[in-house]
Amino acid sequence: FLEQERYRESLAAAREELEIRKRVLGAEHPDTAASLDHIGTLYYKLRDVAQAEPFYRQGFELRRKILGDEHPATASSANNLAVLLRGKGDDRQAESLYLRAFETEFRLLGKFHNATIVPFNELLSLQPQMVKRYQAEGDYAEASRIQGDLVRVLAAQYGPQDGRVAEARLKLGDLQSRTRLSAESREALKQAELRGAESVRLFERRQYREALAPLQEALEIRTKALGPAHADTVGTFNNVNLIFGRLIGESLAQDDYAAAGRLEGELSRLFANRFGEKDWRANDARLQQSDYERRARLPPEGRANLKLAAEREKEYLRLDASHAYREALHAAEEALALNRKVFGEEHLETAKSLNHVAVAHGRLNEFDLSEADLRQVLEITRKILGEEHPQTALFLNNLGRLCRAKGDVEKALPLFQQALAIRKRVLGETNADTRTAYDDLALLERSIADQKLQKGDFAAARRLLDEELGLLRQRYGDKDWRVTDVRLHQAEVALRERLSPEARAELKKSDELSGQHLELFNKKQFSHAAAVAQQMLAICKKLRGDEDRETATAYYLLGRDFSLIGKHRESLPNAERAVAMRRRILGEDHPDTTFALRSEERRGGKECR
Repeated sequence: FLEQERYRESLAAAREELEIRKRVLGAEHPDTAASLDHIGTLYYKLRDVAQAEPFYRQGFELRRKILGDEHPATASSANNLAVLLRGKGDDRQAESLYLRAFETEFRLLGKFHNATIVPFNELLSLQPQMVKRYQAEGDYAEASRIQGDLVRVLAAQYGPQDGRVAEARLKLGDLQSRTRLSAESREALKQAELRGAESVRLFERRQYREALAPLQEALEIRTKALGPAHADTVGTFNNVNLIFGRLIGESLAQDDYAAAGRLEGELSRLFANRFGEKDWRANDARLQQSDYERRARLPPEGRANLKLAAEREKEYLRLDASHAYREALHAAEEALALNRKVFGEEHLETAKSLNHVAVAHGRLNEFDLSEADLRQVLEITRKILGEEHPQTALFLNNLGRLCRAKGDVEKALPLFQQALAIRKRVLGETNADTRTAYDDLALLERSIADQKLQKGDFAAARRLLDEELGLLRQRYGDKDWRVTDVRLHQAEVALRERLSPEARAELKKSDELSGQHLELFNKKQFSHAAAVAQQMLAICKKLRGDEDRETATAYYLLGRDFSLIGKHRESLPNAERAVAMRRRILGEDHPDTTFALRSEERRGGKECR
């Protein structure tokens, strides 16, 4: 109440101020426009939208007339009016004004300025909602227009090569393709939207059996109209799979393994129809069906052991999360013994428990025991599921990570390579697990390359970096910052190879100084750190030159250290030079460039744009 009263008092003063400005400065003056905008804001805070809107509109139009569209104040008025209109439900006008505000602020102030970020975040929230609504209504032309605006906004803020931009472009292509569908197909897709929404409502009420039929109908429509590989068809199929999972979960909660087996049978047929009888997903469902049927036939003692094993698995997970690793190991070993008793050695439940034992040994740095267990897990998995299965790839990857943790990188390399090859074949290039395998292998190859470089084995380092470059170009595209990093590492190998032994020794000293600098910085001994940074910079300039990443880093560190000890005049040229060099060498969208820009803005330095 008190806050509202203050706004009313401010409103009276603001209206009086507006009249004075009109008399003294004239009706078409920037300060008069500012008063109009201010009054609109006060009415908006008082929740009087009807009164606020005309003042916002007058302020916006007046600023356009006297300041022009390319002015931050005009963009600010556009943003204020957009907020009001969105609150009223006029999303179309709001989107247009937010877009105008964002693009103006971006051009005038840059992408990191708060005035740019505010309308950007609003667009990021509003535009996908509008696209979804128009798509549900079957108005694909309007949905495409808005999605095109979103692509442009994301590309401006994140860079054209960013993954979010790529996803938005894919969505735009899909919407544009829908505009070319027949009227019959568009009408059918509207029906699919309605049936899908009905399924969601039933699902939220936990009426899973009832939710299944409308969703399966939506799946059939989308498969026919869009094709089985379309993202919407795949999403609907995954939701059908999710409902089956909930139904199976309900059956298992009641110890009704027979019902769970029947549901798995339905699911196996669903997978077989979609992916083929020999697909790993159909095979998994058949194996699970067989397993539930086996559980249904267990005597009371066997079922009791199953429950006890499940309890010990839960206890293992709880203890592991609490970092009580020795106790977690005991719980995992008890679960393993129970599963072996019920299922025998060659069963997926036994393999899962053995994997938990392996993880627990790894947590305790008992790497040899962990490796032996993981190799046994891999052997069981291969025997039951085969080589071409995501679980086989998972355990190959886990074994590779363990070997890497032991320091045996040469043994880890073929394991990561096998895991990636399987995931590419079985899951596809775009799958999250495949991307993780790409990253794991690239990281390992970089680590081995660095070791080879330290030993002076330049040929081996080059070969490994060439392999890493190929991986990352395939994973992220040629212009991604990670690809830039590999190329810079290749340049580092070339530099060290052509240096004399004396120069290499001096460069090694620079590496040692970098470690000393970090230690001093962490101890907050900034004056000493600045002195070390000056030594690093001198060596870098002498041996690397000014167009080198490490030289840019030395300039950045020196600028930061000077700033922290109050030497702002000395800090600024070093910081600005670091930013300019990183822009040239790394590019605008590299994390190091972005970090340097933001660091300078936080320290209150000059605008680095």
